[in-house]
Amino acid sequence: MKYKLLIFTFFISMNVFSQEKNDSSKIVQLLKEDYKTLASWDIEKHKGLCTDDYTLIEKGEIWNMEKEADNYMAERITLTLIS
Repeated sequence: MKYKLLIFTFFISMNVFSQEKNDSSKIVQLLKEDYKTLASWDIEKHKGLCTDDYTLIEKGEIWNMEKEADNYMAERITLTLIS
Protein backbone atom coordinates (compact mmCIF):
# COMPACT_ATOMS: atom_id res chain seq x y z
CA MET A 1 0.00 0.00 0.00
CA LYS A 2 2.86 2.38 0.80
CA TYR A 3 4.33 1.86 -2.65
CA LYS A 4 1.03 2.51 -4.40
CA LEU A 5 0.63 5.76 -2.49
CA LEU A 6 4.22 6.75 -3.30
CA ILE A 7 3.76 6.02 -7.01
CA PHE A 8 0.41 7.82 -7.06
CA THR A 9 1.95 10.87 -5.36
CA PHE A 10 4.84 10.86 -7.81
CA PHE A 11 2.55 10.88 -10.85
CA ILE A 12 0.35 13.62 -9.41
CA SER A 13 3.37 15.83 -8.68
CA MET A 14 4.79 15.27 -12.18
CA ASN A 15 1.47 16.33 -13.71
CA VAL A 16 1.37 19.50 -11.60
CA PHE A 17 4.94 20.49 -12.50
CA SER A 18 4.45 19.88 -16.21
CA GLN A 19 1.31 22.07 -16.15
CA GLU A 20 3.29 24.86 -14.50
CA LYS A 21 5.94 24.65 -17.23
CA ASN A 22 3.25 24.69 -19.92
CA ASP A 23 1.60 27.75 -18.36
CA SER A 24 4.95 29.53 -18.11
CA SER A 25 5.75 28.94 -21.77
CA LYS A 26 2.30 30.27 -22.76
CA ILE A 27 2.89 33.42 -20.72
CA VAL A 28 6.30 33.96 -22.32
CA GLN A 29 4.79 33.49 -25.79
CA LEU A 30 2.01 35.98 -25.01
CA LEU A 31 4.54 38.56 -23.80
CA LYS A 32 6.60 38.12 -26.97
CA GLU A 33 3.50 38.63 -29.13
CA ASP A 34 2.49 41.69 -27.13
CA TYR A 35 5.93 43.30 -27.44
CA LYS A 36 5.73 42.78 -31.21
CA THR A 37 2.49 44.81 -31.25
CA LEU A 38 4.28 47.68 -29.53
CA ALA A 39 7.10 47.61 -32.07
CA SER A 40 4.64 47.61 -35.00
CA TRP A 41 2.32 50.27 -33.47
CA ASP A 42 -0.64 47.83 -33.54
CA ILE A 43 -2.64 49.17 -30.59
CA GLU A 44 -5.77 47.16 -31.48
CA LYS A 45 -3.88 43.86 -31.31
CA HIS A 46 -2.23 45.03 -28.06
CA LYS A 47 -5.68 45.70 -26.61
CA GLY A 48 -6.78 42.22 -27.69
CA LEU A 49 -3.87 40.56 -25.89
CA CYS A 50 -4.54 42.37 -22.59
CA THR A 51 -7.21 41.71 -19.98
CA ASP A 52 -10.16 44.02 -19.29
CA ASP A 53 -8.63 45.07 -15.97
CA TYR A 54 -5.27 46.00 -17.54
CA THR A 55 -3.31 48.53 -15.49
CA LEU A 56 0.06 50.09 -16.26
CA ILE A 57 2.24 52.29 -14.08
CA GLU A 58 3.97 54.69 -16.46
CA LYS A 59 5.66 58.04 -15.82
CA GLY A 60 4.62 57.86 -12.16
CA GLU A 61 0.92 57.54 -13.05
CA ILE A 62 -1.54 54.65 -13.07
CA TRP A 63 -2.92 54.17 -16.57
CA ASN A 64 -5.77 52.06 -17.91
CA MET A 65 -5.80 50.82 -21.50
CA GLU A 66 -7.43 53.98 -22.88
CA LYS A 67 -4.82 56.25 -21.30
CA GLU A 68 -2.05 54.04 -22.67
CA ALA A 69 -3.63 54.01 -26.14
CA ASP A 70 -3.90 57.81 -26.13
CA ASN A 71 -0.24 58.17 -25.15
CA TYR A 72 0.77 55.49 -27.64
CA MET A 73 -0.92 57.31 -30.51
CA ALA A 74 0.47 60.72 -29.42
CA GLU A 75 4.00 59.28 -29.41
CA ARG A 76 3.42 57.74 -32.83
CA ILE A 77 2.28 61.09 -34.25
CA THR A 78 5.25 62.86 -32.66
CA LEU A 79 7.71 60.36 -34.13
CA THR A 80 6.05 60.64 -37.55
CA LEU A 81 6.33 64.44 -37.49
CA ILE A 82 9.99 64.29 -36.45
CA SER A 83 10.92 61.84 -39.21
